[in-house]
Amino acid sequence: TFSAAHSITVNPVSVGGTLSGTFTQICVGDPTGTMTLTGYTGTINKWQVSTDGGATWTDIANTAATYSETPLGAGTYDYRVEVQSGNCPAAYSNNYTIVVNPTSVGGTVTGTNTEICLGDATGTLTLAGHVGNIVKWQRSSDGGTTWTDIANTTTTHSETPVVAGTWEYRAVIQSGVCPATNSASHTITVHPASVGGTVTGSNTEICLGAGTGTMTLAGHTGNITRWQVSTDGGTTWSDIANTTTTHSETPAVAGTYMYRAEVQSGTCAAAFSAAHTITVYPVSVGGSVSSATTEICLGDATA
Repeated sequence: TFSAAHSITVNPVSVGGTLSGTFTQICVGDPTGTMTLTGYTGTINKWQVSTDGGATWTDIANTAATYSETPLGAGTYDYRVEVQSGNCPAAYSNNYTIVVNPTSVGGTVTGTNTEICLGDATGTLTLAGHVGNIVKWQRSSDGGTTWTDIANTTTTHSETPVVAGTWEYRAVIQSGVCPATNSASHTITVHPASVGGTVTGSNTEICLGAGTGTMTLAGHTGNITRWQVSTDGGTTWSDIANTTTTHSETPAVAGTYMYRAEVQSGTCAAAFSAAHTITVYPVSVGGSVSSATTEICLGDATA
């Protein structure tokens, strides 16, 4: 005769399986996408997540083969699954890592110069306060309507503009897979070189007491800072408080007068115009005719 039977269930060894997903990088605020566990043996006890490289793990109450969440902050997130077959020791899947990038922050470009002269360098422009990697720099000369790329991925930039105008500089920043963003720009006005031009007038000779007539400055580049006059051939000059393109005066004494204007374009070195020369003659004086005799006989000389 046979005894009553005793049954023993022999469970297969727990196999953690393979954890995979769609994304390995996301931007903060985005979901992880669906992570899926395959090739496991046993029952899923739970999911776990670590943000310190696997030193500590936090349980996730999920016993399904898929999982998705939206991480609360930037960092590196490791996910794994605990699987147990019957009363066999539990096993863990591989770690699946997702890097959560912080949102891109453009920062601000600053520089020491806001005005330069054509031919001078911009000086060092510096990007600060950004979050992410510098993708490139850009420049605009039309008020920011169009931008030209500059192949520079460092935090500083300097160049010598090729033409005068208003130049804006900015950097393009991208944090991981987050959308790129632009920094606040720095504006530099590039002034053309100062050109003095030429002073012309209708008069080159006048009589003392008469006006010079209108003298006109033309062909200049920049702002008129003053006019000047010289009476010693250009050795010394006296300032005239006039910043317009025309000048007229009445000289106080006779002599040769030279007139010129000083012109300055932005921060460029000042330039002087070609001078206009006016000769001021003293008033005509008739003088006196005299003779030793006042009476003579016909046929005699007057002396």
